[in-house]
Amino acid sequence: SITLKMYAHRKAWDLKACAVDLHYDGRGDRGRIERILTLTGDLSDEQRARLADIAERTPVTLTLKAGADIHTQLAADAQKAHLDAELDEALDESFPASDPPSVFRP
Repeated sequence: SITLKMYAHRKAWDLKACAVDLHYDGRGDRGRIERILTLTGDLSDEQRARLADIAERTPVTLTLKAGADIHTQLAADAQKAHLDAELDEALDESFPASDPPSVFRP
């Protein structure tokens, strides 16, 4: 709906509101999402058709149609993984692999 609102605003179309209702049917190999757009405003049939066409090409729609993998983490785990990655990067910058480790043995 954000993409449609931005497009209509840029074109100076009279789109007052845009609502998107989604219904998911998990039957079948891939499942199916039924999307219903409710466009409120003084729009011509051509403008409505254009907005429906744009809805088919939004980044979210294209990602869903491509079947992107989704990986879910809990916030605390994701934050720890991010901090671990930053620490590894900082250590790599401070101590490149080409530097031999200095070991002090008394």
